[in-house]
Amino acid sequence: MRWHDERRVLDHLAANFRRSNNRVIYFLIYPGQNSCKDEARLRAMRARKYLVQRHKIPQNNIVWKSGGFRQDLSVQIWLLRKDKPLPEPD
Repeated sequence: MRWHDERRVLDHLAANFRRSNNRVIYFLIYPGQNSCKDEARLRAMRARKYLVQRHKIPQNNIVWKSGGFRQDLSVQIWLLRKDKPLPEPD
């Protein structure tokens, strides 16, 4: 996905976050088999930075975790209640 398209997804996510209470944004990142070294981690950090700087979402409301390798790089995103357990990689 191009950065322009990612920003649209993140803008929509931020709007939903602002309409909710007691929520956390959770990214589950799956590096691709042929991804560049640290590509998934760097993308997660870029998304977090964008949400914090552009949308003023507190860093402690954004969590990301690596889910292990898949054929292609992919990301799952959730807007979850803080008191619920975070989804595990599938």
